[in-house]
Amino acid sequence: MSSSPQERRLAAILVADAVNYSTLMNADEIGTHERYSFDVSEVILPLLTKHHGRLVKKTGDGVLAIFHSVVDAVNCAGQLQGCPSIAANDTVINRPKLTYRVGIHLGDILIEDDDVYGNEVNVATRLEALASPGGLAVSGAAYWNVKGRTSIDFEEIGFLRLKNIPEPIQVYQAGGQALPKPGNNQDRSIGPAENGNARSARQLRAKQHIWSESRSHQPEIIVLPFQNLSINPAEEYLCDGLTRDLTIDLSRFANIFVIDANTAFSYKGQHPTHDRLRREISVEYMVEGSMQRLESQLRISAQLVETRTGRHLWAERYDIRDENLFAVQDDVRRKIVMALISKLSTAELFRAMRKQAGSITSYDLFLRGLHEIRKFLSTSENLDTLESAENAFARAIDLDPESGRPHGWLAYCAVLKWKHGWAGKNLLPKAEELAKKAVALDPGDHDTHWALASCYSNLGKFDHALEHYERALEINGNDADLHAEMADLLSYIGKHHEAIGQIRFAMRINPYFPEWYRWTLGWCYYFIEEYKEAIAELGKLLNPSEDALLILAASHARLAAAGEEVDANQRTALAYMDAFKKRRPSWTMRDQEEVSGYRRPADTSHWLEGLRLAGL
Repeated sequence: MSSSPQERRLAAILVADAVNYSTLMNADEIGTHERYSFDVSEVILPLLTKHHGRLVKKTGDGVLAIFHSVVDAVNCAGQLQGCPSIAANDTVINRPKLTYRVGIHLGDILIEDDDVYGNEVNVATRLEALASPGGLAVSGAAYWNVKGRTSIDFEEIGFLRLKNIPEPIQVYQAGGQALPKPGNNQDRSIGPAENGNARSARQLRAKQHIWSESRSHQPEIIVLPFQNLSINPAEEYLCDGLTRDLTIDLSRFANIFVIDANTAFSYKGQHPTHDRLRREISVEYMVEGSMQRLESQLRISAQLVETRTGRHLWAERYDIRDENLFAVQDDVRRKIVMALISKLSTAELFRAMRKQAGSITSYDLFLRGLHEIRKFLSTSENLDTLESAENAFARAIDLDPESGRPHGWLAYCAVLKWKHGWAGKNLLPKAEELAKKAVALDPGDHDTHWALASCYSNLGKFDHALEHYERALEINGNDADLHAEMADLLSYIGKHHEAIGQIRFAMRINPYFPEWYRWTLGWCYYFIEEYKEAIAELGKLLNPSEDALLILAASHARLAAAGEEVDANQRTALAYMDAFKKRRPSWTMRDQEEVSGYRRPADTSHWLEGLRLAGL
């Protein structure tokens, strides 16, 4: 039986562990133990006291501690790793020197009998194992709390799948040696290269899905083998690896038909022209590129060519420092994929727009619907634009009732119509049924799971929503828009810091991101009470959406309420609210409360009170 009641609270969790402790114990058991005891009593405990931390327990070769402030935890870790008694061969105690790894996470913990429990403690432990000797690794949730508040420089490693942790965790590192790239049997990042069998199986599934529709509805593309322009022929494997990885990543997008890599490699060394490829395999687009080592740099070039005209639709060059190749190759590959998809979508839309009414296919109508949705989200936000998208998707379904994606996007239109007050909440169950049908028709398409996740999120079925967002990411982790919208859900369930990490990741893999990414980021900053950060992000918008106007108004009102430049912030808050009311003149607090279905009541109160202060 427990001798003290359980307590839940948010805390910064620090886990430190001595490197190679077992090996050192085998060599010098007494000396190693004495050194560990000295470090704990003379270095670690004083630093915990200095930074307002509490030692929960010693682990035999390390410590577990908690802090009220993640800034205190990070500063404590920084001083621990830089302490002369830890980092140097000092003479204070003539015993083997111990080097420590440190992991820090911010999360909800359970306290009982002076011990702490919970999944967030496990995350901190996994982070410690990822840290390099003499360094520290922190989660995205911790990083976004200390950004700009500590002198420690962090480097983003990416989103990693940690052992026995269900959700990917964004990881940052500082100090020590560079973190090793996760291997196949270690904690791994989203979207690493798969082994040959997994690749073949995944490609086959993608082809089976695409072949189930008419190929005339899919733009066809081939990724030609990248040329090795370096002197060393041994680097050919890098070119071949990039070619195969780009082929795999592009084939995850169900709206394009990607020619198999084996076919592409049959053209290796031949430098085929666009005319030849169009004549021999009827592809509409080709990707070609090269890789070249220049002293300490590696230069990767890529371009997208339309085979009908030979016109270059896109070209880019990436210069990477040689020692950073393996750390950034996934990032570069994702950026190439996002640029290709963006340009390909634009080219296909122009093609669809040029077609005569009598020859328009279901796929053409689907593209037109997507165009209207993007216009709605980025520029207009008016009912006519949204209904144009609805009509296009509905007509696409009439022409091809078995196509899943138009069903999903039609469901998404219904969600948007409800969120903007143009329909009652009774429309959401109908949207859910549409999205479920989309998944049933095409369970291997990430778009359909994405649509269902959005419906579940707005119905308050957050666990179901998270399940389908994660399924969509499993199918295609390369879609930056998907990452960005999932951040919206994370914020809705109270994981605002993780949401910031997710949207920043989306911005990194898609440098040409649409404006609504900033809206989501500003939204997250509002909820962690970083009102100036929210204003700074939303101030970069060329055409603020209605929701962005509300966040700007509430953020300025919160600053005024806190006593910061009261008159100026109050005037600005009212100006933004007036701009919102011109777009939605009949919108009231009751309307806003109906669409503000956050998991945590505190978040709902925080949002609505900010709007009340701003004059809604």
